[in-house]
Amino acid sequence: MKTFKLGEIELKNISCTDCLLSIGFEVESIPDSFLTTIQKSIEDEKVALEWHKKHWSDKPVIIDFHTLCVDFSPEKPMEYRLQTTFHDAEDESLEGCGSAYVDLSAYNDYMKNIISDFLFNKFFK
Repeated sequence: MKTFKLGEIELKNISCTDCLLSIGFEVESIPDSFLTTIQKSIEDEKVALEWHKKHWSDKPVIIDFHTLCVDFSPEKPMEYRLQTTFHDAEDESLEGCGSAYVDLSAYNDYMKNIISDFLFNKFFK
C-alpha cells in the first residue's frame, strides 16, 4: 500500500465515494441521425413538465442549445447524454431540457484524452 506525506501528515488510500464526474461540451452541430432522439427527448420533457399545469403551444419549440454531457464513474462505463435546452414558441417562460443517452463508446479513448488534457490544463497546470 502506498502512503503519501503531506508535511507531518501521512496519508494512504485515496478514495472517492459515490464518485461521478460529468463534463459538458457545447455542441456546434448535430448529425441528422440524432434528430429523432432529440425530438423524443423534447416531447418526453414537455409531458413531464405538464404536471406543473404548463400548456405548450402547438408550434414547434425553439431550441436554445445542445450539450453533450460525458459522465465518468469508477463503477460503470462512460456514458454520453445529449441534452437539448428549449422553450415554447409563444411563451418563453415555458422551457425545458430534454436528455437522451447516446452510444458514443467508440470514442471513449479520444474523449478521455480530451477531458484529461482539459482538466490538467484548467486545474493543475
